[in-house]
Amino acid sequence: YHQLQLMELLAARAEAGCAMVVALHDIGLAARFCTRMVLIAGGRILADGPPDAVLSDALLAQSHSITVHRAERERAPIIVPWARL
Repeated sequence: YHQLQLMELLAARAEAGCAMVVALHDIGLAARFCTRMVLIAGGRILADGPPDAVLSDALLAQSHSITVHRAERERAPIIVPWARL
């Protein structure tokens, strides 16, 4: 509840023209609410751009050593960590 409440508040502020910067480890929330992402692993930037490009299977395997399950609901992406590599 509180995660969604905060992300909805931040999204509303962003839509109103405010710049929002958040550090998230929840890739599902990031995929759903963020319009631009910077993926960092090992102290280096691996990717910078829209969530669908940054959260690719290859980059998530490289950065998090995982595979993911992907779905969609109400035109919003759902990404769930599925298996360790």
